[in-house]
Amino acid sequence: MDEKMKGGQATMWIVLAIVLLASVILFFLLSGDVKIIKPSTGDAPFEIQTFLESCASTSVSEAVDIMLPHGGFIQPRNIIRFDGGNVEYICDTIQAYDPCIQQHPMLINEMEMEIKNYIFDELEDCFGEMAEKYGARGWEMTFASSLDFDVDLMPGKVVLDVRKEIVIDWEGDKKTFKEFDVEIKSPLYDLAKVALEIAAQEGKPGQCYFENVGYSLTYPRYNIELYNLFPDGTKIFTINDKKSGKFMRIATRSCVVPRGI
Repeated sequence: MDEKMKGGQATMWIVLAIVLLASVILFFLLSGDVKIIKPSTGDAPFEIQTFLESCASTSVSEAVDIMLPHGGFIQPRNIIRFDGGNVEYICDTIQAYDPCIQQHPMLINEMEMEIKNYIFDELEDCFGEMAEKYGARGWEMTFASSLDFDVDLMPGKVVLDVRKEIVIDWEGDKKTFKEFDVEIKSPLYDLAKVALEIAAQEGKPGQCYFENVGYSLTYPRYNIELYNLFPDGTKIFTINDKKSGKFMRIATRSCVVPRGI
């Protein structure tokens, strides 16, 4: 009997405690002393940049993966078919015995433009997704200018200099942001520099030859494979980057000896 009474008393005290706690919370809510914690806009620059890096990295990486096997282009034009894909000639000539002519001396700048054209719509969509995400937390996000950005290839990374005026408003607290630097890790620049070196050596008068084995020994980060069994003198160089696991493929045709000689 005593045990039942003790159990009943314990239950009663628990119920009273819950009722008391609920009453206290209700009191403060009604009195206005309890305020809803609102999201701070002070972290907006970091959050916007982090969101853009996450969103843009997918489309940038996709562009790079398309470009690398094709000599640095999304849709290569002066090509040869190899291993099921189209490979761009970086240095080429159709004149017998002549050294090849550089087809893309501004290769890095061309690749920057390739990426920009490929990701433009996707990057625009990123801002729409951003407005939806942060709108759900209470930020009113508006865009006061159109999207503009530059792509810069640098050692080990692709950098986007993004310009778009963003206004964030939380209950009259407005902040404006206009420019963001977004970095995505990529070996594209490094591989392109090797490709340009190959083209320079292949196009050198009196030489027309790139020593792929010697280069790989001097720069062990890269393993450069050569395929040169085409009847028209075309060479395919596959530049393997051991650091990233990526490869770039280019074609050259230089100092061609006419068939039958």
